[in-house]
Amino acid sequence: MTEVDRTPVKRVWGEYSTIAEYDGIKIKELRVSPGGTLSFQRHEKREEHWKVVKGKGIVITSDCQGDGDNRVHFLNTGEELYIDQNVWHQLTNPYNEFLVIVETQKGEECTEEDIERLT
Repeated sequence: MTEVDRTPVKRVWGEYSTIAEYDGIKIKELRVSPGGTLSFQRHEKREEHWKVVKGKGIVITSDCQGDGDNRVHFLNTGEELYIDQNVWHQLTNPYNEFLVIVETQKGEECTEEDIERLT
């Protein structure tokens, strides 16, 4: 296990903290503020598994660049979602309570640089 800095990283949508990091695996906690929305993004070198531990949210996924074949996933506490490599996705919290997700990244590169954004 790699030593990690657990200091929360602030974003416009809320914050995240890295919980643990291993070779090819990173585990983070995402805290999405009420009304918060992450960018529409994809990852070339990793897949993600999300487990909702508190609250609820909405995820849009698409295999293309937002111009068709979109799927909407309504996630509640206890539910999970797998996001394969290169799948466009966007997480939003339109509700009045924080959304807390444990995100497990798995792949050859689990870094913030492996993000391609549309918005």
